[in-house]
Amino acid sequence: MLLVQHVNSNMSAPSIGDLDTNLVRHEPLLERQGVAVSGHIVVSTIPRMPPASLPRYLCLLEEVPGLGRSVLQPFLRKEFKEVAIDWAWPDETDNNREKHYHPVVEMHTLPDITLREELEDGGAITGFEFYQHVNDEHGIDEHASIRESKRIVVLKATSQQGILEQITRLIPFYREKGYSELKVRYKNRNGRQKTGPMGMNETDVADTLLGRSSLIYSDQSLAQCHENIVLSLVDQMIAALQAARGD
Repeated sequence: MLLVQHVNSNMSAPSIGDLDTNLVRHEPLLERQGVAVSGHIVVSTIPRMPPASLPRYLCLLEEVPGLGRSVLQPFLRKEFKEVAIDWAWPDETDNNREKHYHPVVEMHTLPDITLREELEDGGAITGFEFYQHVNDEHGIDEHASIRESKRIVVLKATSQQGILEQITRLIPFYREKGYSELKVRYKNRNGRQKTGPMGMNETDVADTLLGRSSLIYSDQSLAQCHENIVLSLVDQMIAALQAARGD
């Protein structure tokens, strides 16, 4: 199990509102600071394929905006490379010269059966939502009694053809404008509307549309960023991973 922390210095400073007084407290970011998030990762130690072929291991990642596969894969590759800095073996193809090797991590996703079945059973993606969190210190009226906290851009899907490619091309455009969250809207054949969170990286879009997810309930409050592993959550993640593994 791992607890990974990620700090994004490009996100807007957080604002905290009081439900009773409607007062908003802003937390400005100082130099070399950013918005921090954390996510738990549980990795199976039993390979899904025999050792004679390339082994693959099931992994369960806590879904956290801004901490998707596009962030984790480079991080894990760097960590594995540093750990294996002294690993070396003779190369039989090069006169047994000693060469250094290190594992290379590749993260792939299992199909999301629920979403895939609903789309194949007559469901359809209806649109996407881009979210931008706004740090409005002055308000939009003369008394500053109304403050803007979030902007949402809703895009309607008029065709299913090439929709993933289209939204992937739009992500850099909205990311540059300060939008930090993306959600997909879809409906099943009975017309029931659903919304699912996505990341703001191109590979995260594919993960959300194709990646399998499990709903886990925690018996304690989860912070946006943890410094220590939440064992009660990890226990449930391990159980979900074992179920997916068929134990």
